[in-house]
Amino acid sequence: MEVCLQTDPPQRQDFVAAHSTHLMSPSASGASSSSWKAGLPDLPPRPKWRKLVGLNGGVYFTCGNGRLITNTDVGSPAASRRLTRVYNEKKHLLELIAERPMPDGSTPVDDAEMFLYEVGNVTYGKMASWSRGETYDLTAEFNDEPDTTSGLESDSKSDSKSDSDSEAVSEPEGDSGADTESDVSSEDSDFVNVQGKSSFWSHVSEFPMQRTYLPPFFEAEFLGALGFGHNDRVLNPKASTFPFDEKQIKRLVCVYQDLKACVDPCAPHDLVPAMTYHISEAMYIVECARHRRTPAQCAVASGNSTPWDALLDVVLCGTHVDYRARLAATVRASGSVPLEPFRALVKCFLQEWADSNLVATVLLSANVGFLAAPSLAGVPRTFSLVSSLCSMTSLITGLHHVWQHREKTEASHDDARHYMHMLTLAARRTVEGPPGPAALTLTAALLAAPRAALRWAALAFLGAVVAYAAQQTTSAPSRAALLVLGGGLVCVAGAGLLFSSRHVLAPPGARLRGYLARGAARRLGRRKLLQPA
Repeated sequence: MEVCLQTDPPQRQDFVAAHSTHLMSPSASGASSSSWKAGLPDLPPRPKWRKLVGLNGGVYFTCGNGRLITNTDVGSPAASRRLTRVYNEKKHLLELIAERPMPDGSTPVDDAEMFLYEVGNVTYGKMASWSRGETYDLTAEFNDEPDTTSGLESDSKSDSKSDSDSEAVSEPEGDSGADTESDVSSEDSDFVNVQGKSSFWSHVSEFPMQRTYLPPFFEAEFLGALGFGHNDRVLNPKASTFPFDEKQIKRLVCVYQDLKACVDPCAPHDLVPAMTYHISEAMYIVECARHRRTPAQCAVASGNSTPWDALLDVVLCGTHVDYRARLAATVRASGSVPLEPFRALVKCFLQEWADSNLVATVLLSANVGFLAAPSLAGVPRTFSLVSSLCSMTSLITGLHHVWQHREKTEASHDDARHYMHMLTLAARRTVEGPPGPAALTLTAALLAAPRAALRWAALAFLGAVVAYAAQQTTSAPSRAALLVLGGGLVCVAGAGLLFSSRHVLAPPGARLRGYLARGAARRLGRRKLLQPA
């Protein structure tokens, strides 16, 4: 079935006609098979770029019938030449993707596209095929030096390594000469790595505006996922790990039905990008949860604890864990930062710091009054002074964070990205992909300083009260009992503050499974003890 253009305005007709190869429906793939087998044409150094604004506010550019996508400013002739040169040297990988079989066994469709972006003098990117529902790594690195090229590197290696469905696709030997002019000699340039589904949905949500048709599996996977989530919520209301509750599922379906009612299935429509964005945003969260990875865990690996993590847990009382999870939740696998979630996160931080400043002020006043006691000396006075210093630290750092973050409630995309990479930028001036776990951990440690200092202030004040009560007790047995009870209270409070963050952040299903596993282990051990020798 050919693409019908009669109902579109002239500008849309021109755009679809110019992108007929890129936007072709699966049923029309037979007519296009000869075009990609003959090889893709090279792009000129300065092609005609089309500027588009995504529904997330990001600006990007396309050219070459939609084959090349970039969010780099192509107004500079040098940037345009660099991007087209990389595309021309790597376009044989798009031809390789076009030969991959379709998921439903139909005739292969040639709709592969290449996304490139620049960070300093290095170009990074990935490839995608909408009809196959896949994104692919570019396996080398391209340094913009005079007359030297060394390829490309994926912008989301962490996502491709963590997903269970990653695979390698070897290039046929007959196509190895398609890139004879490239300086890339690495064997890695002869295959592409298929990334996970979460990377694909992230790519779709960032670049939907050039699309006028949805692949059939988009709606099927979306409705199937929501149907599964609804059933899971009904059958396992407390242990369900589906990321949306019943109200959210109902709202997602309502928005989908409203958009679906406005889209003509027989002709392109301007609301297709909106439906694409709506589906892809929901499916990105679902896919992350399906692999037991929340968006917060896409950039921060949940590996074994290191001595550095243990030290931060003690010094910061575990408060940085919450901040690190929320920071990572706002970063996509590609490294982009959605603007609205970032602004909402900053507002949440400001409210928390305002509350901690109020509590720190009250605690500081209590310590001032406590230090005025005439008989206060020795250990109680030391504890009270430590509590006062920690309260002042919490208050000062909280005020500093409030002043520094108040303007970030209206941050731009560049401001949000630079904020997430501020420690990386301080180390090496350029960034690519999502921030690393170490950078996020250090950023979270700085943000958690007010809450951590406040917890230490509360513990020190509790110790001062217990020590003062024991000091004022004349009976030795009573003093010993008071010290034991007070010391136990301080230890319990400290342990609770230390491990509360990790317990709250643990998924309900994981806590339930751990509880059942421990119970089963105890029952199994009891049975072994009861068995006769």
